Amino acid sequence: MKILDGGLGRELARRGAPFRQPEWSALALIEAPETVKEVHL
Repeated sequence: MKILDGGLGRELARRGAPFRQPEWSALALIEAPETVKEVHL
């Protein structure tokens, strides 16, 4: 089971950000910072 942070989590997953449990949000920031930035714009 994945628990995502609402719209942000879904959009990061859609764009291919890493989602290895349990540290998926930190991994997205480390491995795909540009994707995280784009999702917020």
